[in-house]
Amino acid sequence: MYDEVSEKVLNFERSVSADEQVWLRYLTQRFQEEYRSWERDRKVWDYLDLVEDRAYKSPMLKLIGHAYLHIAYDLPRVIADSLLTFEIPHDRAGVIFDRMDPMFTTVFTRCSQNVSVVGRLGYFLRFLNVLFPAFAKSCSAFVRMQRKSAWINAQVLVRPRYQRADHEESLWCNFTLISRKVMHVSQNPITWLTELEAPSIATPRSAFDTTLYQSPPSDFRATDAGESAAPNDFLDGGASD
Repeated sequence: MYDEVSEKVLNFERSVSADEQVWLRYLTQRFQEEYRSWERDRKVWDYLDLVEDRAYKSPMLKLIGHAYLHIAYDLPRVIADSLLTFEIPHDRAGVIFDRMDPMFTTVFTRCSQNVSVVGRLGYFLRFLNVLFPAFAKSCSAFVRMQRKSAWINAQVLVRPRYQRADHEESLWCNFTLISRKVMHVSQNPITWLTELEAPSIATPRSAFDTTLYQSPPSDFRATDAGESAAPNDFLDGGASD
């Protein structure tokens, strides 16, 4: 997947200025570094164990679970670092980021039907997509919403009046609350694609239960008291999720 994305990014670079190319390469490199850092991050181990347990032998669920971690948690922190490192106007950076959306949705959707990635399920998904394209649309919508929300969360992380560590912890707590809620109750790829909501950065820290990966109570809701409006609320123009 990374090889295909890297090739597409390299081709895309030709459409931006030299300074913007440097920013884009930094963003791509740091994003890959975050992926490689998973093996050294103990809290990430716990999440990957959850994915491994709930996915069981489903490569498709593993793909979704890993993509959720990489886009919803890694990407906003990398974007924030890039905006603090380079003097690129945030509006212009946002335009470039949005223009790259199709390449990521296309690659993820293609991988979800690739036998070498998801196993024999890929044959079925290819056939299913011909008759019922809803699955491919769910893949695209999942990646698109997670990327847009990652950009919004990155804008919060770069605000100087807030403490970066507190906001990153808030992002992680919300991410784990949503993931354990969805993954503990379903092993359906469509459910994971549609219900793994984009996490928001919420305050105060005390609003979150930091005990990870316990079975959620029956009345569990991701929007507990103290949580700010989720990123998709801003995208949809709503006030709450």
